[in-house]
Amino acid sequence: MTNRTGWLIGICITLILAWLLFGVSWGGDSVQLVIKHTSPRPKAAADILFGLNQTCQVSMIEVHRLEKNDDGEWFQPLFGLEADPIWRSIPRGADYRDIQAFMYGQRARGMRHDVRPKPLEPDGRYQITIESRQGTIVQQFAATPQKKDEAEPSQASQ
Repeated sequence: MTNRTGWLIGICITLILAWLLFGVSWGGDSVQLVIKHTSPRPKAAADILFGLNQTCQVSMIEVHRLEKNDDGEWFQPLFGLEADPIWRSIPRGADYRDIQAFMYGQRARGMRHDVRPKPLEPDGRYQITIESRQGTIVQQFAATPQKKDEAEPSQASQ
């Protein structure tokens, strides 16, 4: 082995170790969802901000009512976003977009409406589902702010 080969092997090992230390997530902090009502009126059901504690690669967002309809089935989604593929050859939903915060009913960057937003009822209870590379986040929320803080932030399940 020549001196040049030894240096090349050393550089390769150093690059691999640097990648392992700085480029790989070793199961650090879990993803948490925080819901904030931004409307100045206490009974308003609009202006709900959903925020994640870190940027996530999101593929799908859906909001459902918690109650069941008369047939005992879950209601259709009230709001839904899905990742908009860059190339048309990529199947729907196969792409992910970096998201950290979004408002109910508004379009997030790089995502398109899968379900057009419908208004929330002021006294309704809802559930948001976010699918990302980091896991699936499911959390229940009320359309109007509660007197106490919202429920504990949910964590991504693997």
